[in-house]
Amino acid sequence: MLAYFYWQRVPEKEELGIVRTAGHQGRDAIYKWARDQEVDLTMDSISQVIHDCESCAAIKQAKRAKPLWYGGRRSKYKYGEAWQIDYITLPQTRQGQRYVLTIEATTGWLETYPVPHATARNTILGLEKQVLWRHGTPERIESDNGTHFKNSLINN
Repeated sequence: MLAYFYWQRVPEKEELGIVRTAGHQGRDAIYKWARDQEVDLTMDSISQVIHDCESCAAIKQAKRAKPLWYGGRRSKYKYGEAWQIDYITLPQTRQGQRYVLTIEATTGWLETYPVPHATARNTILGLEKQVLWRHGTPERIESDNGTHFKNSLINN
């Protein structure tokens, strides 16, 4: 594999540096970058360098994984069949809201409801005001089993 940089021959060991400079963007993007920078690289040499590059392999693997927010973890459910709920803590707002009830209805879409305290009452209010009227009642609700999710108000 030979590469030419400004009409000068670039040693094989420097081709990986060119791929790093181009940003590990993939074969076609690196080829376009090299052409724009007047670096003479062949598709074969780019492919070989990408194949040997650990960063390129990690980026490629990450692109193949289905993100959780896209429904990758919960694809076993149909729309509206199950929800995953939890609370996240944020800095307190001027209105006194510090927690956010998050509801993911297996669609990849996250519903949120800000509340001052993570309690069972606020959980019920959040579900009623934010989600139930739009999505209906699910067959199951999954949570981390915190006290604001597992108590007599929620279970009845």
